[in-house]
Amino acid sequence: MINYNAIFNNFGTDGNFGTALKAKTRPSITFEEIELPPQYILGKFYDRPIKIAGNINWEPLVLIIDDKEPYKFSELLQKQLQEQQIALQNSTNLSVDSYKFNIDLSNENEAFNIQGAFVSSADWKDLNSSEIELTIIFDYAMMASMLEG
Repeated sequence: MINYNAIFNNFGTDGNFGTALKAKTRPSITFEEIELPPQYILGKFYDRPIKIAGNINWEPLVLIIDDKEPYKFSELLQKQLQEQQIALQNSTNLSVDSYKFNIDLSNENEAFNIQGAFVSSADWKDLNSSEIELTIIFDYAMMASMLEG
């Protein structure tokens, strides 16, 4: 697992919430593969099929939050889950902006900006633990290297 400092933007509220957490996974991207038949492309003839990148797929992000601070994160998580449920119940006026949030993850080596996120699953583990495991689905991520040189 990787340790990160995280800032959740518009998570369960209109404000920001910062916490330390552990990530089971890092943002991971795959491109669908599209095969084109032999053809002219931009004035050049390809005599065999060529492959190009297609749709982008971001893999879910799995985070572990240790909610020792008088269950502040749990309160925000409950509000976030409620916002997602309300948005889906009001499907006639569904606005993804009403429940999606952003996360800034950083440590001494790297930083990620996760955009358009929502909680796919939340697991409070057992009653004796303050850990919460979240699975986050998101639209896009940007990475900035923190290493010098």
